[in-house]
Amino acid sequence: MKLYSHKNSLGKAAFIVMTILCNSHLLLGLPPSWSLFRLDEVMHGQLWRLITHPFTHVSFYHLTVDLTATCMLFSQLRSSFVNRSLLFTLCSAASLLSVVLFSPHLLTSGYCGLSGTAHGFMSYLGIQWLHDSFKIKEPRFIPPLSGMIFLISSAGKSIFEVMTGEVLFSSLHMGELGIPLVHAHLGGAMGGILSYFVLQTLSSDNKQPDATAHSRCISSPSCDQAR
Repeated sequence: MKLYSHKNSLGKAAFIVMTILCNSHLLLGLPPSWSLFRLDEVMHGQLWRLITHPFTHVSFYHLTVDLTATCMLFSQLRSSFVNRSLLFTLCSAASLLSVVLFSPHLLTSGYCGLSGTAHGFMSYLGIQWLHDSFKIKEPRFIPPLSGMIFLISSAGKSIFEVMTGEVLFSSLHMGELGIPLVHAHLGGAMGGILSYFVLQTLSSDNKQPDATAHSRCISSPSCDQAR
C-alpha cells in the first residue's frame, strides 16, 4: 500500500510539474512554440514534443477545460498506478496518431492539449461500467446507463465531429481553443476502447501464473504437509 501511495504521489507530482512547465508561456503571453507537437520539428530531432504536447495549451481557458475534464475522469479510474499511466499513454498516443494520419490542419497549426486523452478516458470508463454491470447479479439501471452515456459522449460525439469537421459547441468556446483538430477526439476515443482490452489482457496474464501455482500447491503433497 505504501509503495502504491508513493508511486501515485510521484505520478501526481510529475503531472503537475509537466503542466506548469509546458504552460509557462501563458504567463509570459507567448505562443507554445517549444512544446506543442509539430511534425516537421519532430522529424528534425525534437522528440521531446512527443511527451510535452498533451500538457501544452493555447490559453488559460483551454487549460482549464482540459484539466477539469481529464482530472475528473482520471479520478474515476479503478486500477493500479501502472495501468492508469499506461492508459494515459495509449490514449494520448492514439489521439496523436489519428491527427498525424488524418488531420489536414496539423502542418499549419500544430497539435496540443488533453482533450483527446479525456475522450479516451470516457470510452474506457464507459466500457468498464458496462462490463461491471453484467457482473452484478441484481439488475441495476444506473451502471449500464452511465456506461452507454460515456460511450456515446466520446465515440459518438467524435464521429459526428469528424463528419462535420467542427468540434461540438465550438461557438461557445469563442476561439479560445485555437484550431481544434477533430480527429484527435476520435483517435483518443478509439484508444480508450483499445486500451480497455489491452489492460484486461495484461491483467488476466498476470493472474494466470498465480492461479497455476495455487492449483499446483493444492495438488502437491508437500503443500498438504506445510498446511
